[in-house]
Amino acid sequence: MSEIPADESFFDFKCPYCGELNSFPAASVHTLQECASCSESLIVPEAGAGTGGKLPWPISAPRLVVRRFRPDDSVPLLQLVAQEDSSPLPVNETNVDQWIEGQRAARFTRSEYGVYLAVELLEGQELAGYVLLYYADGTHHNAGFNLTITPSRRRQGLGLETTRALMDFIFDGLCARRIAVSCPAPNAAARRMLEKAGMRQEGEFIKSFFDGHDWVNLAWYALLKEERPSRP
Repeated sequence: MSEIPADESFFDFKCPYCGELNSFPAASVHTLQECASCSESLIVPEAGAGTGGKLPWPISAPRLVVRRFRPDDSVPLLQLVAQEDSSPLPVNETNVDQWIEGQRAARFTRSEYGVYLAVELLEGQELAGYVLLYYADGTHHNAGFNLTITPSRRRQGLGLETTRALMDFIFDGLCARRIAVSCPAPNAAARRMLEKAGMRQEGEFIKSFFDGHDWVNLAWYALLKEERPSRP
């Protein structure tokens, strides 16, 4: 744990959930932290604001919502994982309920590996994918995400909708200043989606990822908060 400079100024504000007072240094303004009393995630306000901010849930897009997993997601989640050639989720019939409970309890400010969220279509409440949201450093200034849309729902624009909603949540909810994501360089559709969302390519790592068959290049994309494109 880093030491706080002796001359660092603190200020108090109320938790928007439990109403208890919290005290944070001025350097924490506009960052995501935890309430000292109820442990809920809150956004540290400007000094004198009185009350902290809440996470802007749910993460909404025109045709979908990104939310916490629920206990009734176990069957559709197993079906979704079964459609993938190589799923990164360590989920099977034996542990799926335990895995979901773990993700429901996970917090962005504590999880070393990030938090998995469900992508649900508003029409029919269909589980259409999942996303891993994470901070890339301990300062909570840099964040990223990994998005998976189920094969049967690809090429319908859902990935772009989800990506735009995630970008807004990362900047306004997680309070990050920079987003960085990667995708296999041969995946032209994913690269076009990231570029259409407003991200720019920063580099390409040669043969840095084994896809189960061969070593492939990884293309990296990023966006600063001040570069966020305006949308209708």
